[in-house]
Amino acid sequence: MTSCPLTVLLRSDRVLRGAYGFAGARVASALRALAGLPGVVVEDPGQVTQSLDRGEKGMDFANALHLAAAARCEALFTFDRRFIELAGGGPVRVAES
Repeated sequence: MTSCPLTVLLRSDRVLRGAYGFAGARVASALRALAGLPGVVVEDPGQVTQSLDRGEKGMDFANALHLAAAARCEALFTFDRRFIELAGGGPVRVAES
């Protein structure tokens, strides 16, 4: 078994988008394939699945992870207005700080 921490997925997303210019949906698809390989165990698969779903719809993977991790919180505050817009209807209220 190979462990795949959230930080590895997050960094992979950043490199594939930033350095190689891949679209978010393509990156989400690749990360989902990686997570589904036999012998690969991702940290918090529920959060990863939610985050990849949102990534396929255009949300930044890091923001999607923050949103999934904050599911039990009353609110999540950010300076990122696009994140607020994309998080509408999410598991937690996202508001401008």
